[in-house]
Amino acid sequence: MEFDLLKKNIQTLNSVEIYDKLCIFNEDLFINKYSIFRPIYRFFTFQNKEKIHLFIIKLINNLSDELSKFYNKENNRSSLTYDEINIKTDFEYNKLYNEFLKMKESIVYLKLTYKLDSVYVRKLNLLINLIEEKKPNHRDWYSNSIN
Repeated sequence: MEFDLLKKNIQTLNSVEIYDKLCIFNEDLFINKYSIFRPIYRFFTFQNKEKIHLFIIKLINNLSDELSKFYNKENNRSSLTYDEINIKTDFEYNKLYNEFLKMKESIVYLKLTYKLDSVYVRKLNLLINLIEEKKPNHRDWYSNSIN
């Protein structure tokens, strides 16, 4: 997934609210707001919870990889050049790191949306655990001035 699309998808995921559902078209994430026609629309466009679940796992992994690349490059732990990484500045890194953490809140909203489906709620809990596991090392603004 290209980096700009990854950022857009993360922002879309983080803008989800209770009772919103997600849709994927060509690796692009959309919010499907509540309406009486939503079930019909989701049926005919082949949107389902499993597809969304796998896509969110992919988002978590890809964003974690991008954040880790920058962190490792900045701390001289990587042989990558700046041309090979997509995050170029500390500001962009911190912004994306905060978006990464905010994904947990968005998944909680999805849990509230699907609260009657206990199996899917457990899967969403696993996504929250995955975010904690994949959380890259955070680089504080203050660490720049100390080094």
